[in-house]
Amino acid sequence: MQNLQAIEIKYLRPTNTRGARMQATAAAGRKLFPYDFEKTIQEQAKDVAAQYCKLKGWSYKTLHIGILKNGNSVAVMTR
Repeated sequence: MQNLQAIEIKYLRPTNTRGARMQATAAAGRKLFPYDFEKTIQEQAKDVAAQYCKLKGWSYKTLHIGILKNGNSVAVMTR
């Protein structure tokens, strides 16, 4: 059985050399995803969390998204 982990999703602003991106971080590691300007931050957070779970091979029934005090998003899974 896999350990359930909260996923923190952070927006990273564009720099002179990189475009805007989203960073997903959990105890299992960190991964960068491209930013989709057609979606809201909340939609992005849910998509990034789903992609991160797929990448890690984690199954879930529902993803819940919340906002942390620092403005980052957090995703938790339920089975």
